Amino acid sequence: MEWEIQLNAGGWKEWLLKMEQEVTAARDLLDILETEGQVLGDIWEGAAMKQWESGWREQITLLRTCLREMGELLLILDEGAYALAKLEAGMALAAEKLPAE
Repeated sequence: MEWEIQLNAGGWKEWLLKMEQEVTAARDLLDILETEGQVLGDIWEGAAMKQWESGWREQITLLRTCLREMGELLLILDEGAYALAKLEAGMALAAEKLPAE
């Protein structure tokens, strides 16, 4: 009997790290966008500004909520990747103990 084991936890970890970096970059860009919007609010006055600012604030809040939720999901995925890595390590160890044919 021939065995083939593919270990994928390392790939998951790399992907998760990349996603965490992208969420952090998105948060940084959102901070910049929020600051620029506040500067615009200091310059632009009137009813149109109030209407724009209301919608803009709603979108900023929605984006922050989505980014927070993405961060929470990444933490859950990270825990799953850790469990997968442990399982794979155990499987590799068990496979090494199998008699060679």
